[in-house]
Amino acid sequence: MSEAAPAWLYDGQSATRHDVMVRLGRDTLAIDGYDTVPLAMLRRVDARGLTFERTDLTGWRLGFDRDPPAPLLWQISPAARYGGWIDRVGLWRTAGIGVALSALVVLAMIYGTELVARLIPYRWEQKLGDAISGDFGDQACHSAAG
Repeated sequence: MSEAAPAWLYDGQSATRHDVMVRLGRDTLAIDGYDTVPLAMLRRVDARGLTFERTDLTGWRLGFDRDPPAPLLWQISPAARYGGWIDRVGLWRTAGIGVALSALVVLAMIYGTELVARLIPYRWEQKLGDAISGDFGDQACHSAAG
């Protein structure tokens, strides 16, 4: 166990802040007056790494007013950032990419149908035409006036 560090705790049962001392073990975090917590159950809540939560208890928070012990930060993964790749690319760039993709879809719908129509074989067009005109039956004009 490492030396004790001051921290505060919200136990998820009450809205009372408890001032506690924590000690970092090999795979656990010992909290004076409370159960030992496996480090695998802890997750950072903020990017600075001053607040942690338990993944198995809703409302449980452990925080430090000063920097927590460095080994604790090394053993617990960083906090997740909202937005994922949007945070890395940036909101305005992402919006620009969305507008460009939307414009490409609209252009594909307008001009793509003409390109696809050119790819249809003539014999398919003939079969489609025969099928449509076959529905008119004897209504076609056979006289010179027609």
